[in-house]
Amino acid sequence: MAFGQAGTKRGPRTGQEAARDAALSALLAAELINERSIYPVAEYSFKHPLTHEVALHAQLGSARRTRHAAVAGAIAVASQDQLDERAGLLAHHWQEAGDGLQAATWHVRAARWVRSSDLAASRRHWTQARKLLVALQDSPERSGLLLATYPQLIDMLDRLGAPAEESAAVFSEGVDLAKRSGDGRTQALIEAAYGHLEISQNDFVSAVEHARHAVELADAAGDRPLQLFVRFVLGRGLMWSSQFRAGTEVFDQVAEIGTGEDAWDIELLGWRPYAEALSIRAIAHSLYGRMSEALEFVERMTVRIRRPGPASAMKATSDRVWICWATGDAQRAQLYASEALQLAERFGSENTIVYALLACGIASCLGLR
Repeated sequence: MAFGQAGTKRGPRTGQEAARDAALSALLAAELINERSIYPVAEYSFKHPLTHEVALHAQLGSARRTRHAAVAGAIAVASQDQLDERAGLLAHHWQEAGDGLQAATWHVRAARWVRSSDLAASRRHWTQARKLLVALQDSPERSGLLLATYPQLIDMLDRLGAPAEESAAVFSEGVDLAKRSGDGRTQALIEAAYGHLEISQNDFVSAVEHARHAVELADAAGDRPLQLFVRFVLGRGLMWSSQFRAGTEVFDQVAEIGTGEDAWDIELLGWRPYAEALSIRAIAHSLYGRMSEALEFVERMTVRIRRPGPASAMKATSDRVWICWATGDAQRAQLYASEALQLAERFGSENTIVYALLACGIASCLGLR
């Protein structure tokens, strides 16, 4: 557990500051704490977690909560340019201070901040936010945070795995709240996210049912990014349940809704639905023998992913290998697989890396034909 001096002040030291510095020097000399940094803010950490626990619980509960609140306020003031980085620490202090709403607010911010680099940590923050919020009395602030939390948490459970009972409980809570709040957009997002999770669990019938409902809600809301995302989930569910023609028709709708270059960059819950949907459609085209259409997508995709930035890290970069497999082009498959793996290792999640490795294996096998 880290702690620190929130800031420094020029001029003569006060008696309180002198006493603090003397206490820190004594703790350092006794090897109870470590000095982590001295600039721009002095930071220290307990040398052993047990020392931290003893120091924490030796304080009276009310005094401890007051100190945690004061520390959180001081950190927020001293770290105006680093609030995203400090969000997890602020969530901890507000949670220890007994302010569930503030703690949940910072957990949500922390979850968003670490999502691209640490999915497991993001999941922990979303889980803590939900746990804190469901225990609070109803309020607009609580409802808003919960509605932001449920789709993201379901997506984390999908990506990292969870017992079916846990996923179903989160889905049920989220849908019920969205209905009570009259928030059709969030309900659609929750339905689609849960449908995608059910695809991962091989429950294709239920996944398609949730995705179809999500399409109805998204169309009623008139939200274009959401319309793309829910159709990506529906089309994928249909494809995975061997309803290839129906799935292709849904992906054709994605192509119509997503006209324009901006569609490539639309992202929801970490997915690029336009690119992902057209990628699966291109694989289907190659299997139908519609090679020109499949290869047209490959060329468009290749141009897109060679632009700089993490937007390139999607499973669609590896999907190109399947089309090369259908055409028998081993040389291009090896090039695309290598490119996909490099991007995945640089920007992607563990799932993306594993899929890129699969693409490398397919490309290698194709080269041995």
